[in-house]
Amino acid sequence: MNKFFHDVIDINKAKLTVEYEHLRIAPESIIFSGLITPVLKSTPFYLTMDDNNVRIIQAVATTPANNASNKAAHWKAMQTHLRQLWSQAKVLADKPDNTLNFSLYSYLNSQQEWQIKTEQEFTSPSEKNLFINQALTAHERYFYHGSLTSIKTEQVTDQEDIYQKLIELRSHSQHKVKQIRQILHTLFAIGEFTDITDVIAAAYR
Repeated sequence: MNKFFHDVIDINKAKLTVEYEHLRIAPESIIFSGLITPVLKSTPFYLTMDDNNVRIIQAVATTPANNASNKAAHWKAMQTHLRQLWSQAKVLADKPDNTLNFSLYSYLNSQQEWQIKTEQEFTSPSEKNLFINQALTAHERYFYHGSLTSIKTEQVTDQEDIYQKLIELRSHSQHKVKQIRQILHTLFAIGEFTDITDVIAAAYR
């Protein structure tokens, strides 16, 4: 096999040129990755079980950068997809790296219904391209890189800072502390969405 490639190269050597493009791309990748990361808008979220043992998004961390507080309907629509993702993530619970990484694409259609798909749901590149192009024509769309990590109850309740905060709150509202403890006890996964909408939109222009 090596002789075959050697002979092919020898026959065509007059037509071949040395490619140095990788020498330019490598440092550019380092530079641009350093510029992109600080402006990406990450949104942590927390999954728990409700009183009916249904998996729900219990809380979403809102910041001025991620604008998550203005996306209530969007988070509600994503409940079903996060449950599906959890069915994949839970098999990782006992492994050292128990994090599931995925991409999620969404847009609000003309009927005011959220269309949401994860990378795994696309059956072909053309189906994915069609979905993204439809999303880019929509008034509201979000594309995310996501991660989902399963956790055990003791990993949360054993945190010293949480314990100290609950002690401080107890003097003000024992009922609130009880509610928080109940929520922490049902917390089974934490996740994070990084908004890559602008990055994907630029790639499809």
